Amino acid sequence: MKNRAQAIASYKYFSKKEGNQHIAGQYALEKILDIIEINQPSKILEVGLGIGSISYTILNSSYYKNEDLIYHGTEANEFCLNALKSNLGTHYDRVSISSDLHSMNSEILYDLIIIDGSDESITEIKGKISPHGVIFIEGHRGAQTETMKEVFPNHKHTLCISDFKNSKDGPFSSDSWSGGGQLIYVNPTTKQLIHFLKERFNTSFKYRVSRRIKR
Repeated sequence: MKNRAQAIASYKYFSKKEGNQHIAGQYALEKILDIIEINQPSKILEVGLGIGSISYTILNSSYYKNEDLIYHGTEANEFCLNALKSNLGTHYDRVSISSDLHSMNSEILYDLIIIDGSDESITEIKGKISPHGVIFIEGHRGAQTETMKEVFPNHKHTLCISDFKNSKDGPFSSDSWSGGGQLIYVNPTTKQLIHFLKERFNTSFKYRVSRRIKR
């Protein structure tokens, strides 16, 4: 429940910001924190920082408030770049920003890569992820998901969905399910495989049971 409470707080915070129509859904934020709790990444790359809903949630979480973390992100939109400075507050200096993946001057291999925007050089992720890294794709980005599955032939992939509707206080319709995302383990360890199977079961259960009850 700790992760859900942190996700709710971040979602409410960004729901009041200009540009909120492109923030991550509450469930996506919660799921990212769940993935962090399981995998404990020390190096994170976010493709498409936007106005900062994901990066703020991570950097402001109990996992990293007082911990060293390498956090890199890509963003080229001028409005978003300006918004990041104010939205991230004291966390802004903890984020290294490049315009896109191709322009990143880094040899770091990231433990967690979050895709929350478009990038023509998306396949370059293959050379930027650690051997047992994790990819989370926010929302239903079908083309990007299929690209990642092709790039990593040993992957395990599952859709992560919620069984609750969007808050009436947020920018998205309260008649729609809170948005989730795609979890991809590129070369899973035993621990990661167990987590993948658990998430796949949860998704199946929500589709077949809980969403039907809560319609």
